[in-house]
Amino acid sequence: MKIVEIIPYLTSGGAERFTVDLTNELAQRHEVWLVLFYPMCRTDLHFLLPEVSSRVKVLSLDKHRGFDAGLIHRLARTLRTIAPDVVHCHINAFEYVFMAKVLGHFGCRCYYTVHNEAKFDASGWLGGHLRRFAFRRGLITPVTISAESLLSFRAYYGMDAALIPNGRKLFTKTENQTKEKNVLVSIARFTKVKRQDMLARIVRRLEQEGYRFTLQLIGQHQDKDVLCAVQAVGCRCVEIVGEVSNPLDYLRRADAFLLCSTNEGMPISLIEAMSAGAIPVCTPVGGIVNMVANSVCGLLSEDSSEDSYYHVLKRFLDMQEENKTIMRKQAMHVASAYGIETCACRYEQLWFAK
Repeated sequence: MKIVEIIPYLTSGGAERFTVDLTNELAQRHEVWLVLFYPMCRTDLHFLLPEVSSRVKVLSLDKHRGFDAGLIHRLARTLRTIAPDVVHCHINAFEYVFMAKVLGHFGCRCYYTVHNEAKFDASGWLGGHLRRFAFRRGLITPVTISAESLLSFRAYYGMDAALIPNGRKLFTKTENQTKEKNVLVSIARFTKVKRQDMLARIVRRLEQEGYRFTLQLIGQHQDKDVLCAVQAVGCRCVEIVGEVSNPLDYLRRADAFLLCSTNEGMPISLIEAMSAGAIPVCTPVGGIVNMVANSVCGLLSEDSSEDSYYHVLKRFLDMQEENKTIMRKQAMHVASAYGIETCACRYEQLWFAK
C-alpha cells in the first residue's frame, strides 16, 4: 500500500514525535511518503527530521509565512503525482488537506488524528466548523487517541469517531537501570497550557519547606513569557535544560516525570516516561487518566489547581523507596501496551479493512 503522512513541521512536540514513529513503523511494510510544509533547511522547525527512517520518502512543499494559498495547489499536485491509497494528516495540516479535498483535487481516503481534546484541537470557531463539515460529510475521517479524547470528540462534534490509542517506539529495558533519588523531569514545550511557571512556584515552595531535589525542565522555549516567568521564580533547584535529542537519558535517571497541563490528548512524553520507569505525577486531564491509575502506576492530583498539584508532588516526595519501586514496575508494565507496533497495526486495520 502507498501511504502519505502530512504534517507541517517536525519540532519536538508529541504529535510530531508520534508522526515520526508511525511513519518509520509503516515504512517497514508499505511505501510511505512524509510531506512537510516548511522548507527542510529550517532546522528550527524540523528538529526530529534526522530520526526519520531512510525507507521514508520525504519532501517539502516550501510553505510561505502565514496563509499560503499556493500551498493548496502544490499539495494537491503532489498527491495526484504520488497517487496514494491513504492520506493521513496531523495538527494544522488539516486546513490545507481539507481545502484541497473540497476543491476536488484528489480523491483518495483521508484521515486526521485528533491530537488534543476536541475543542482545543479545533483552535477556535472556524477550525471547529471546518472540521465538523469535513467529518460529517465523510471528506476526512477523524481518529481519536484515548478514551477521554473520544468523549471530548463526541461532546464537541455530536458524532462518533475511531479510537486508536497513541503509541511510541518503546525503549529497550535495562536490568540495572540506576535512578537518581528525587531527580524530577518535565518534558514539554514551554507554553501556558503546560504551566512550567506554576511548576517552578510549587517546587520553590517545597524547597523552602526543606525538601531536596532537582527539577529538570526539558523542551522547546516556544512561549518566551513562560520561560521568563520560570526564570523570575529564581528557584535554585530548577535546571532549564531546553530541547534535547536524547530524552531517554534523562528519563532513565529520573525518579519522577512531572506534567501539570491544563489539557492533553494522550501525551507521548507520558508513554516515554513510564516505559523508562519514571513515575508520573500528573494533573487528571485528557488521556492521562486513561493511562495512569492513581496510586497504582503513578500519582494524579485531585484537580488542575496549583494547590492540588503542590499536594500530590509533596506526596510523591514523601513516598518510601519500596513503594516507589512497586509503582515504577507498574508504570513500565502499563507502558508496554502502548508500543508503536500495536498502534500502527490498528491504523492499518482501519485503513485497509475489507
